[in-house]
Parts: sequence; C-alpha cells; structure tokens
Amino acid sequence: MRLVFMVINALKYSLLGAAMCFMGYLFSWNGLVFLFQSDPVQLVVVDFQSRKVPSGTEPDARFEYRPVFALAGATPPRAEYAQAYWQSHKIHLIGEVVPGRYRPETGEMRSDKAGGKWLWGGVMVFVVGLLVMIQAVFILAGVPDRQMPFRLGLGRRGFRMDIFGFPGDP
Repeated sequence: MRLVFMVINALKYSLLGAAMCFMGYLFSWNGLVFLFQSDPVQLVVVDFQSRKVPSGTEPDARFEYRPVFALAGATPPRAEYAQAYWQSHKIHLIGEVVPGRYRPETGEMRSDKAGGKWLWGGVMVFVVGLLVMIQAVFILAGVPDRQMPFRLGLGRRGFRMDIFGFPGDP
C-alpha cells in the first residue's frame, strides 16, 4: 500500500514538472530561435510608441511603451522596427545607441537590455520543472515527501504548496 502512495506521489510531481518544462519551452522558444538566427548589431532608438492602458484598481490609466529601433550604421531612409511587446517603463532613451540583435530575414530587432524579457523567464520555468521531476525520482527512491524542498498537498482551503518549509497555506 505504501508503494502505491509513493508511485502516486511521484506521478503527481512528474506531471507537474513536465507541465512546467512544457510551459518554459513555449515561453522561451521564440527567444531561442531569434537568438540563434540573428546577428549582433548596434541599434539606435528612433522613437517610442505609447498606449494608454486602463487600470482596474487605480483611478488614472497608465501608459505602456515600446521602442522603435533602426540599425545604427544605416543611412536614411532606413528600416525601422517596433519591438513586439509593450513595457510599463522606458528602458532606453530616444537617440540612444544600444547593443542588440537583428534578424535580416524578418527585419526584427531587439535590444540586449530587454533580453531577459524574451528569453530567461521561460528558461527559468523550464529549469524549475526539471528540478521538480528530479524530486519525483527521489520520491521513487524512497526519500519521504516531507523532506523534499517543494511539496504539494491539500491544505485547509484546498490546494497547498510548501517551498523549503514555508507554507503557502497558513
């Protein structure tokens, strides 16, 4: 009977780890493809696009921004590219020359400073998923669940998660 609970517990962690690996893969795939198919270049910030975003909690709407890049060495008229995602703050100044990457086939340009936004978040989720799956192997090897750094279970109000002994459901 103990073996059945151990296998079910390991299955729970391995499914969660596999789901996290898949999500990390989806989040980082576009960034990894761009990283391998682009060339390092110097970009100049030629403009900023802005949009007003209504806020449900604040009385005033806030703004989101995205920079418009061009190749620093190109002469006008030059190709410009607006970054694909919006940010809550401006990370560059207009006229600033920044290191970045350029993909000639599509004309896409991204700055290195914003690199963490389009790559490292997904990689981190993937690595945590791998660690959770390794934890499932330890459970199958006989290490008790309560000694694991990441624990899932049922709390007083439903689902519960403990990380390194800090309860997610007080």
